[in-house]
Amino acid sequence: MKKLLSLIAILWMVGLNVAAQNPILVGSATQCLSAPYTYSVVDDNAALAHSWVVVYMGTTTQTYPAFGQTYYGSILTREDGEGIAGQFYVEVMSYYAEGQVDTTRKYFTVNANPTVNVTPAQEGVACGSMPLLLSGADYYWLYDVNDNVIDEGVTIDVSQSGYYRVGGTDGQCVGGSETFHVKVEGPPTIIPMASKYPFFVGAEVQNNSVSICGGLVGLAYDFQGGQELSDFTVSWTKDAMPLSATWLSVEGGVGTYKCTIVSNNTCIYEPDPITVDTVALPEFVIKKKGTTEAPFLQIKEASLTHPIGYIEWYKGKKVISGADGLSYTPSVDGNYLAKIYVGGCWASSNKKKVTFPVLKLMGIQDLTQNSFVKISIEEYPNYYQSLPVGHTYIIIKYYDDGSLESEKVMKL
Repeated sequence: MKKLLSLIAILWMVGLNVAAQNPILVGSATQCLSAPYTYSVVDDNAALAHSWVVVYMGTTTQTYPAFGQTYYGSILTREDGEGIAGQFYVEVMSYYAEGQVDTTRKYFTVNANPTVNVTPAQEGVACGSMPLLLSGADYYWLYDVNDNVIDEGVTIDVSQSGYYRVGGTDGQCVGGSETFHVKVEGPPTIIPMASKYPFFVGAEVQNNSVSICGGLVGLAYDFQGGQELSDFTVSWTKDAMPLSATWLSVEGGVGTYKCTIVSNNTCIYEPDPITVDTVALPEFVIKKKGTTEAPFLQIKEASLTHPIGYIEWYKGKKVISGADGLSYTPSVDGNYLAKIYVGGCWASSNKKKVTFPVLKLMGIQDLTQNSFVKISIEEYPNYYQSLPVGHTYIIIKYYDDGSLESEKVMKL
């Protein structure tokens, strides 16, 4: 009998403990409007049901998120951005089979999202980057128009013109600013250029220096890239003395030229100065070498002090086609010279006269009493149909005893 009573007592106590099990309410005491929160009942498996209510303590009648709305289930979740900030409590009622109802309450605070205030550091166009004056949060993110994060930190600078917004956190909650627009004048790439007079032949600027063969040179700067570059003024100096030029180009002789560009009355660009100097033309000579019968002309390389661009050989005032080496072998009489293009300028050699003995050209050792040589110059002899048109030819004919023994045709 005692054992039966003990078993009944144990069963009654177990049943009582199950029915009277107090629920544990889990959830943070501090929330943010910018993030959802969740409360849940744990260790309360014996309850048949739960009902919830969230009460805003700013009034005695308003519930939250809806007036008088009751939630059922073991989990209560408020979605992102719902409700208002302030002091609240959440209350859960757990219902058991024996009709017992347990009530558990937890107080919490909902903090407002920080309002991020953004002001460009200056009006109008900034040079290079625009610092943003930020307030309302402790840490910030910069978003582009596509909501991509492109920068973050406690301070933010904008390096390109466009529309942006800033998000920020105060350590607990996250907020943001309205969309705003800034103008930033990105620094352009400034390329120096030069043109030589009188034909504006392109002159290469190397290491901010250009060489000329005397006379004038035109200097200019070309802008590439950059943003918002407009309304600019230009001033020039030569050897630190002001010039009257007010555009991106100037002309002058030897000296150091400096350009200052002011854009939007704010941004100042001072590209590296350009130095103009004179090419020291090389002095070189050509020597006649070889034999009298087979002479050739050669440039004396030891006299060259500059790298050679290219060479042209002349007979008289005409360029010899295909003759572009350090030496040339003439085939007819004439005055020859060479020109070297060096440092953007032409340098000319001395003239060298070449004369061929007529008999040697014809392969004749000596004339006899009945032989003679006839020399003529013709533009285009009709009886030499294979000769190219447009040239002048020397025709040498050798006669012996009144008969033509040999002849030689050479182009002048």
